[in-house]
Amino acid sequence: MAATPIDPIDIEIQRAVPRNFTVGILDGGFFFLGMSFASVVTIMPLFVSQLTDNPYLIGLIPAIPTMGWLIPQLLTAQHVERLARKKPYVMTLTLNERWPFLAMAILALFAQSIAASMALVLFFLLHTLRCFSAGFTATAWQDMVGKVIPGRRLGAFFGLQQGFGGLLGAGGAIVAGLLIDRVPYSQNFATSFLIAFIMVMVSYVFLGLTREPSRAPASSRPRGREFWSSLPAIVRNNRPYRNFLLYRVMYLFGGMGVAFFTVHIVNDLGLSAAQAGEMTFVMMLAQTITYPTAGWLGDRFGHRRVMEIAALTGVAMALLAWRAPSAIWFFGVYALFGVSSAAAIVSNLSGVFDFCTVEERPTYIGLTASLVGIPSILAPIVGASIVAASGSYDLLFAITAGCCAVAFVIVHWGVHDLKRGPIDFSAINQPGVIDDGETPTMI
Repeated sequence: MAATPIDPIDIEIQRAVPRNFTVGILDGGFFFLGMSFASVVTIMPLFVSQLTDNPYLIGLIPAIPTMGWLIPQLLTAQHVERLARKKPYVMTLTLNERWPFLAMAILALFAQSIAASMALVLFFLLHTLRCFSAGFTATAWQDMVGKVIPGRRLGAFFGLQQGFGGLLGAGGAIVAGLLIDRVPYSQNFATSFLIAFIMVMVSYVFLGLTREPSRAPASSRPRGREFWSSLPAIVRNNRPYRNFLLYRVMYLFGGMGVAFFTVHIVNDLGLSAAQAGEMTFVMMLAQTITYPTAGWLGDRFGHRRVMEIAALTGVAMALLAWRAPSAIWFFGVYALFGVSSAAAIVSNLSGVFDFCTVEERPTYIGLTASLVGIPSILAPIVGASIVAASGSYDLLFAITAGCCAVAFVIVHWGVHDLKRGPIDFSAINQPGVIDDGETPTMI
C-alpha cells in the first residue's frame, strides 16, 4: 500500500493521546469532586435558602452556570481560531473559575456577621464571575480537546472524564450532605466551599499537564464583519445543525424544574439535608454509569441516539417528580436526572463536532453555545414564574415533561446524517495508523 504523507504534528498528537487521555480524565475527576462540595443543585441552593426564600434567586443558582458557560463562547471564537496553541489561554482564564470558591468559603464563614442582602450580593457576584470565566474559557478548552483527542475517541473521552468525575463526586456528595447536616451553620458551608476550592486546584494541576503541539491557524477563515455576517448562513443552510439547536433549547426548558427539586423535598416533603445528599449520590451514581456508556454509544452509533435517550429520560424524570406520592420517589427522580443530564452532556460536547470541519470548530462551538445561551436566561425565569403563579411545583413539572417530549420529537425526526459513522475499532491503535477522527490512514 502506498504511503500517505502525514503531518508530523498529527504524529505528535497521536503519540500523546494516552497521556492527554489520562490527565484529562484526572482533571475532570477532581473538578467534579470539587463541584460536589459546591453543587448548584444541592449545596448552593441550601446556602442561599438560609439567606432568602425568594424562588427567583434560588432558581437562578443553576441557571447562572448555564448562562455563563454558553453566552460568552461565540465572543472568543475568532480569537481562538487564530491561536496556534489553546492551552496558555485556557490556563490563564480558568483560574477565574476556581479561586471564587475560596472567596465563597470566607463569605460563608462570616455570613452571620453581615446583612443577608449583602451576603446574597457577594455570593451572586462570585458565582457569576466563576461561571462566566468558565464560558470565556470554554471555546478554547473544547477546541484544545478536539485537537489533542482524535475525533473517534471524543465520546469515549468525555464519557470517561465525566464518569470518573461522577464517581468521585458521588462520594463527595455524601460527605458534603453530612457536613452540611452535622456541622453548625455557617462553618458547614464554609468548609464545604473550601474543600471545593482545594479539589478544583488539584484539577488545575492535571489540566496543566496536557500536551498540545503548536499548529498554524487556518488563514482562510472569515474575520471581523465577514465572520459575523457568515453566522446566519450557517444556521440557515445546515438543517440538521439547526434542528440540533432547537433540540437543545427545548431540552433546556425541560430542565427548568431541577433547581426546585432539593428545596421541594427539604422544605415541603420533610427530608433532611443529609437525605438530600443521599439523593445527590444516587444522581451522581447514575451519571457515573451513563457517561461512559453514552460516550461509547455516541462514538459507535452517532450522538443522535444519545440525544434521544437524554430527552426520553427527561420526560420520565419530570413525570415522576410531578406524580410522586412521597419523598422516597425522588430517589428515582434523581436517578433519571443523572441519566438524562449525563447523556445530554456527552452528546452536547461531542455532537457539535459532527456538523462542521476542523477549521470551523471554534465557530460552531461558540455559535451553538451563544444561541442556546439566550433561552438559558429565560428558562429559570419562566420556571420561577410558574411556581410563583401556581403556588406549587406540579404545573412546572408537567410543563417540563412536555418540553422534553418535544425535544425528543425534534432530534428523532430532524437531526440526521451526522458526519461521524460507526467506528472501525480494528483499525485504531494498530502500528502505523494515525487516528485523525475521520478515516484511519496508513503510514
